[in-house]
Amino acid sequence: MRGEPTRRRKKKLLARVQKITKLGSKVLLIASGAAIGCLAVLVAVSSISRYAFNKPVFFMEELAGLLLMASAFLAFAAIFVQGQHIKLTLITGKLPARVRGWLGIATSAVVVFYLILYAKLSYDFTYRSLLLDCHSHDAGLYEVPWMAVMPLSMLMFSLVVLTFGFHFGRGKSN
Repeated sequence: MRGEPTRRRKKKLLARVQKITKLGSKVLLIASGAAIGCLAVLVAVSSISRYAFNKPVFFMEELAGLLLMASAFLAFAAIFVQGQHIKLTLITGKLPARVRGWLGIATSAVVVFYLILYAKLSYDFTYRSLLLDCHSHDAGLYEVPWMAVMPLSMLMFSLVVLTFGFHFGRGKSN
């Protein structure tokens, strides 16, 4: 009986954190969709310019690559929250529920470790690029904002795995 109010507070806090995390991942998903929309417009304008006016857009390939990379990284967290990521259940689907739960928790812990490691390494890469004032080769696009997408999205993704992954591992859903 004594632990009941504490459990309720923990559940409320977890629910708030999950709500904030869902909102953050949705914002990133919208930004990802905007990047895909810009990519579609850019490809259309580039094609029309190249074939109708014989004047290619010289920075199209570089900007298209940056937009595609940004859209993928921005969407990772929302895809996980929605459960739309790839799940390999050939072996784990045959395990007892309790073992699957523990395996899910272990998997979430490993994923968080690597996401934070990737965030740290990509932050170092972004910071070094900032110090070197990096620009793309042909178009001269400033690359640091594009590179900053990597560590920020990995931190958001790790927050999502921390708040949702451990519950998914125990067979609970959002």
